Amino acid sequence: MVFDLAALLVDRNGMNLRNAVSHGLVDDGGLEDGPARYLFWVCLRLCMLPLILQAVETRRRRQQAAGEPGVSSA
Repeated sequence: MVFDLAALLVDRNGMNLRNAVSHGLVDDGGLEDGPARYLFWVCLRLCMLPLILQAVETRRRRQQAAGEPGVSSA
């Protein structure tokens, strides 16, 4: 994920979106293309990952407390 962010935002051989946006080099429709959408998805994933992991852990603990088979205590 760090590689993706670097390639999208700061790598000179990548999209370098940070530079393009901060220096006003992006036109009105420039943030509606693939790289900008992928950047949005990566940021959304980073924001949601802790919540997803917490939900998975809560579900695992509830199943374990209920004694459901197939749930390990690792």
